[in-house]
Amino acid sequence: MRDKFWQTDAFPSSQNRPRVSPTRFIDFLEFGPINISVDKRSAQREQVLKAGMIEFPGGAFSCMVRNLSATGAALDVPGTIGIPDHFTLVIQTEGSRFFCHSVWRKDRRIGVTFSYLQQASASTTPPDLLG
Repeated sequence: MRDKFWQTDAFPSSQNRPRVSPTRFIDFLEFGPINISVDKRSAQREQVLKAGMIEFPGGAFSCMVRNLSATGAALDVPGTIGIPDHFTLVIQTEGSRFFCHSVWRKDRRIGVTFSYLQQASASTTPPDLLG
């Protein structure tokens, strides 16, 4: 019965065809719920393309800083495996060090918040690692 309903010869004239509401049509196509993401950042991020280095006790990874704000950044990395949740982000061209906490991870990108900011000339040990 349902198959016959959607056949064009079941309703020969366009006047006799039932009207289908847009909502019903979307339901028919089996679209799932629409997810709308809300930006929860406390500061506006600026898109950048800067070389960076993720440093932590026992290792380091090169990365690319993709966006940056006063409170956090998004980093492109070769892979997220092996990178701890807390690390230091060094942007050599700016002479800056940011002590970071990982907030989210996707494939080859990490979102971080800055837990402590200092210039490269200051001590390189974050406050929470001083003991």
